[in-house]
Amino acid sequence: MASPLPLFHYGAQLVVINIGGTFTTGPTEAAYVINDLISPAAVIASHANEAATENGKVVAGTRTARFTELVSAAVHVPLSGRTMAFNGAAGCISGCN
Repeated sequence: MASPLPLFHYGAQLVVINIGGTFTTGPTEAAYVINDLISPAAVIASHANEAATENGKVVAGTRTARFTELVSAAVHVPLSGRTMAFNGAAGCISGCN
């Protein structure tokens, strides 16, 4: 199967998507975009408008948890004070959960 247009055209394998649901896509809609429209190798969940983590782990019942349950690609959650680094194939090389 051919890659969806965004990956084919740009070669992107890592996507950052907002999942807050207030002025952005919610977790369910964002998961659809990732799984069915973009199909990247990895995704960074952003702007969830909630305290999504505790002690470096995603809190159950949050928008972020729902998004990670629905997405088939590797999901990375940004943490305060931690810098994530990725290679050209969207593989995390440092700082990921």
